[in-house]
Order: sequence, then structure tokens, then C-alpha cells
Amino acid sequence: MELLNGGADAVVADNTVIEDYAKNNPKQKLKVVADKKAFAVEYYGLMFPKGSKLTPDFDKAIAKLYKDGTYAKIYKKWFKVEPDVKNLQAQK
Repeated sequence: MELLNGGADAVVADNTVIEDYAKNNPKQKLKVVADKKAFAVEYYGLMFPKGSKLTPDFDKAIAKLYKDGTYAKIYKKWFKVEPDVKNLQAQK
């Protein structure tokens, strides 16, 4: 709101939120600019309590989605870019 009210020249926020906001508010004529040099790549994650019985089943299911391409298909549908599955797997 500060940007729209003229109190700021730019906004820094999560790319998914910003891109969706700009897309859903075309009359505001906002421009989204990525700056991969200034910001590190970050990933969303899920957490379970330490020792959770859900963790092994979740790990198995997500590994299957990575392997058969379902994860990439869903990700691309919603975020319009290819996910870096190898990096995601390494983050586990």
C-alpha cells in the first residue's frame, strides 16, 4: 500500500506473492523485477515435530512425486516456472 500511495519507490517481498498481486491488479501497472544477485534463493518447506511418524511416509511420497515428474508438473502449473528439483532434493 505504501508503494501505491507514493510513499515508496519499490517493494521487496516474496516473488510468488508479488507476481500474483501484480497479475491480479493489472490496472495498477506494477512491474515485477527479479534481482537474483542481491537475494539468495529460498524455498518453502514443511515441518513435522521431531520424531513424527508422518515424516517417513511424507518423504517417500514426495520422492515419488519428484521422480515421476508430478511435482514439476504441479509446480509449473501454479508458479509458471520449472522447479529446481535437484536442489530441492539436496535441501532435504
